[in-house]
Amino acid sequence: MNLYKCSRCKEYLDKSLFSKDNNSSSGLQNNCKKCSSIYSKEYAQSPIGKLKRKLYYKKNYKNNKKQLIDKANLYQTTRDDGLFRKWCNIRLRCNNKNVWNYKYYGALGVTVEWKSYTDFKKDLYDSYKEHLKKHGKQNTSLDRINPFGNYSKENCRWVTLTEQLQNKRVHHTRS
Repeated sequence: MNLYKCSRCKEYLDKSLFSKDNNSSSGLQNNCKKCSSIYSKEYAQSPIGKLKRKLYYKKNYKNNKKQLIDKANLYQTTRDDGLFRKWCNIRLRCNNKNVWNYKYYGALGVTVEWKSYTDFKKDLYDSYKEHLKKHGKQNTSLDRINPFGNYSKENCRWVTLTEQLQNKRVHHTRS
Protein backbone atom coordinates (compact mmCIF):
# COMPACT_ATOMS: atom_id res chain seq x y z
CA MET A 1 0.00 0.00 0.00
CA ASN A 2 1.44 3.34 -1.09
CA LEU A 3 0.84 6.15 1.39
CA TYR A 4 1.25 9.82 0.51
CA LYS A 5 1.21 12.83 2.80
CA CYS A 6 -1.42 15.53 2.16
CA SER A 7 0.19 18.98 2.31
CA ARG A 8 -2.96 20.53 3.88
CA CYS A 9 -4.21 18.06 6.50
CA LYS A 10 -0.74 16.46 6.99
CA GLU A 11 -2.24 12.95 7.04
CA TYR A 12 -0.76 9.93 5.32
CA LEU A 13 -3.39 8.57 2.97
CA ASP A 14 -3.76 5.95 0.26
CA LYS A 15 -2.74 6.90 -3.30
CA SER A 16 -6.37 6.53 -4.47
CA LEU A 17 -7.41 9.53 -2.32
CA PHE A 18 -5.30 11.94 -4.41
CA SER A 19 -6.18 13.36 -7.83
CA LYS A 20 -3.79 12.89 -10.72
CA ASP A 21 -1.49 15.74 -11.72
CA ASN A 22 0.79 15.17 -14.73
CA ASN A 23 2.90 18.21 -13.86
CA SER A 24 4.10 16.95 -10.47
CA SER A 25 7.00 14.53 -9.98
CA SER A 26 4.84 11.96 -8.17
CA GLY A 27 2.02 12.24 -10.71
CA LEU A 28 -0.41 13.21 -7.94
CA GLN A 29 -1.67 16.47 -6.48
CA ASN A 30 -0.22 17.66 -3.17
CA ASN A 31 -3.63 17.81 -1.47
CA CYS A 32 -6.01 14.88 -0.94
CA LYS A 33 -9.40 15.03 -2.70
CA LYS A 34 -11.17 16.02 0.54
CA CYS A 35 -8.85 18.97 1.23
CA SER A 36 -8.95 20.04 -2.42
CA SER A 37 -12.76 20.25 -2.42
CA ILE A 38 -12.83 22.20 0.86
CA TYR A 39 -10.14 24.59 -0.41
CA SER A 40 -11.92 25.16 -3.72
CA LYS A 41 -15.18 26.01 -1.91
CA GLU A 42 -13.36 28.45 0.37
CA TYR A 43 -11.58 30.00 -2.61
CA ALA A 44 -14.81 30.37 -4.59
CA GLN A 45 -16.38 32.31 -1.71
CA SER A 46 -13.32 34.52 -1.14
CA PRO A 47 -13.19 38.05 -2.61
CA ILE A 48 -10.37 37.02 -4.97
CA GLY A 49 -12.30 33.99 -6.22
CA LYS A 50 -15.41 36.10 -6.80
CA LEU A 51 -13.39 38.75 -8.64
CA LYS A 52 -11.73 36.17 -10.89
CA ARG A 53 -15.12 34.60 -11.65
CA LYS A 54 -16.54 38.04 -12.50
CA LEU A 55 -13.60 38.80 -14.81
CA TYR A 56 -13.97 35.40 -16.47
CA TYR A 57 -17.65 36.00 -17.22
CA LYS A 58 -16.92 39.51 -18.48
CA LYS A 59 -14.17 38.20 -20.77
CA ASN A 60 -16.33 35.36 -22.12
CA TYR A 61 -19.56 37.36 -22.41
CA LYS A 62 -19.16 37.89 -26.16
CA ASN A 63 -18.55 34.18 -26.73
CA ASN A 64 -21.54 33.11 -24.61
CA LYS A 65 -23.85 36.07 -25.22
CA LYS A 66 -26.66 34.02 -26.81
CA GLN A 67 -26.63 31.41 -24.01
CA LEU A 68 -26.61 34.11 -21.33
CA ILE A 69 -29.53 35.94 -22.95
CA ASP A 70 -31.48 32.66 -23.31
CA LYS A 71 -30.86 31.92 -19.63
CA ALA A 72 -32.02 35.40 -18.59
CA ASN A 73 -35.15 35.11 -20.74
CA LEU A 74 -35.92 31.72 -19.21
CA TYR A 75 -35.70 33.26 -15.74
CA GLN A 76 -37.97 36.14 -16.77
CA THR A 77 -40.64 33.82 -18.18
CA THR A 78 -40.66 31.55 -15.14
CA ARG A 79 -41.51 34.49 -12.88
CA ASP A 80 -45.06 34.58 -14.28
CA ASP A 81 -46.07 38.21 -13.73
CA GLY A 82 -44.83 38.39 -10.16
CA LEU A 83 -46.03 34.96 -9.01
CA PHE A 84 -42.46 33.78 -8.44
CA ARG A 85 -41.74 36.86 -6.29
CA LYS A 86 -44.83 36.13 -4.17
CA TRP A 87 -43.64 32.52 -3.72
CA CYS A 88 -40.19 33.75 -2.61
CA ASN A 89 -41.69 36.26 -0.18
CA ILE A 90 -43.96 33.77 1.58
CA ARG A 91 -41.04 31.37 1.94
CA LEU A 92 -38.83 34.14 3.34
CA ARG A 93 -41.25 35.32 5.99
CA CYS A 94 -41.93 31.73 7.10
CA ASN A 95 -38.35 30.36 7.01
CA ASN A 96 -35.81 33.18 7.38
CA LYS A 97 -35.28 34.46 10.93
CA ASN A 98 -33.41 37.50 9.61
CA VAL A 99 -36.43 38.94 7.78
CA TRP A 100 -38.27 41.67 9.69
CA ASN A 101 -41.75 40.03 9.45
CA TYR A 102 -40.61 36.50 10.44
CA LYS A 103 -41.98 37.17 13.93
CA TYR A 104 -45.51 37.36 12.50
CA TYR A 105 -45.25 34.17 10.42
CA GLY A 106 -42.45 31.63 10.96
CA ALA A 107 -42.04 32.42 14.67
CA LEU A 108 -45.77 31.73 15.17
CA GLY A 109 -45.51 28.38 13.40
CA VAL A 110 -46.89 29.38 9.99
CA THR A 111 -45.36 27.15 7.30
CA VAL A 112 -45.45 26.85 3.52
CA GLU A 113 -46.92 23.50 2.54
CA TRP A 114 -45.81 23.70 -1.11
CA LYS A 115 -42.51 21.87 -1.49
CA SER A 116 -41.53 23.66 -4.72
CA TYR A 117 -42.42 26.63 -6.87
CA THR A 118 -43.78 24.23 -9.50
CA ASP A 119 -46.37 22.90 -7.01
CA PHE A 120 -47.28 26.45 -5.96
CA LYS A 121 -47.71 27.53 -9.58
CA LYS A 122 -49.76 24.45 -10.46
CA ASP A 123 -52.21 25.15 -7.63
CA LEU A 124 -52.58 28.94 -7.90
CA TYR A 125 -51.51 30.18 -11.33
CA ASP A 126 -54.91 30.02 -13.05
CA SER A 127 -56.71 31.84 -10.25
CA TYR A 128 -53.83 34.36 -10.08
CA LYS A 129 -54.13 35.23 -13.78
CA GLU A 130 -57.92 35.56 -13.41
CA HIS A 131 -57.56 37.92 -10.44
CA LEU A 132 -54.88 39.94 -12.26
CA LYS A 133 -57.24 40.56 -15.19
CA LYS A 134 -59.96 41.90 -12.88
CA HIS A 135 -57.96 43.87 -10.34
CA GLY A 136 -54.45 44.43 -11.72
CA LYS A 137 -51.04 43.55 -10.33
CA GLN A 138 -50.97 46.28 -7.66
CA ASN A 139 -54.27 45.13 -6.17
CA THR A 140 -53.64 41.36 -6.15
CA SER A 141 -52.45 39.80 -2.94
CA LEU A 142 -52.22 36.26 -1.56
CA ASP A 143 -54.37 35.89 1.53
CA ARG A 144 -54.72 33.05 4.02
CA ILE A 145 -58.41 32.37 4.66
CA ASN A 146 -57.63 31.33 8.23
CA PRO A 147 -54.98 33.82 9.40
CA PHE A 148 -53.72 31.29 11.96
CA GLY A 149 -53.28 28.54 9.34
CA ASN A 150 -50.44 27.62 7.02
CA TYR A 151 -49.89 28.58 3.40
CA SER A 152 -51.64 25.77 1.50
CA LYS A 153 -53.95 25.37 -1.47
CA GLU A 154 -56.98 24.98 0.81
CA ASN A 155 -56.14 28.01 2.95
CA CYS A 156 -55.04 30.54 0.29
CA ARG A 157 -56.91 32.80 -2.11
CA TRP A 158 -56.22 35.89 -4.21
CA VAL A 159 -57.84 39.05 -2.84
CA THR A 160 -57.66 42.80 -3.17
CA LEU A 161 -55.69 44.76 -0.58
CA THR A 162 -58.92 46.00 1.04
CA GLU A 163 -60.18 42.45 1.50
CA GLN A 164 -56.85 41.37 2.92
CA LEU A 165 -56.80 44.17 5.49
CA GLN A 166 -60.14 42.91 6.82
CA ASN A 167 -58.72 39.40 7.36
CA LYS A 168 -56.16 40.05 10.11
CA ARG A 169 -55.46 38.05 13.26
CA VAL A 170 -56.74 40.92 15.40
CA HIS A 171 -60.20 40.51 13.82
CA HIS A 172 -60.28 36.76 14.57
CA THR A 173 -60.14 34.63 17.67
CA ARG A 174 -57.98 31.52 17.65
CA SER A 175 -60.15 28.44 17.35
